[in-house]
Amino acid sequence: GEQTRHSIIHLQKRVKEMLPKQVLKFIAATNLIYWKNPVESGVIFGLLLSVIITFMFLSSLAAISFWLLAFLVIVGLYKLYNYVMVTFVGGIRDDVFE
Repeated sequence: GEQTRHSIIHLQKRVKEMLPKQVLKFIAATNLIYWKNPVESGVIFGLLLSVIITFMFLSSLAAISFWLLAFLVIVGLYKLYNYVMVTFVGGIRDDVFE
């Protein structure tokens, strides 16, 4: 019962300690592929699908420019959010881009 479950958990911890990092990376990739964590797998799937669709309809230069522009817009919106929070709300936040 409880003793068996405890010994299995202990055995799993020992096996994880003994495994090389490449095997642990393979396990993480397997968890991503088999949707063990649906939110993480969904984000990765959505990003990869949007990149594939972008390259399908645009040239590589236009696609890369599009994604860099999207990144700049996200950074700008984050900076604007921090500015508004500090100026109007008074909440001081750490800026991850500085």
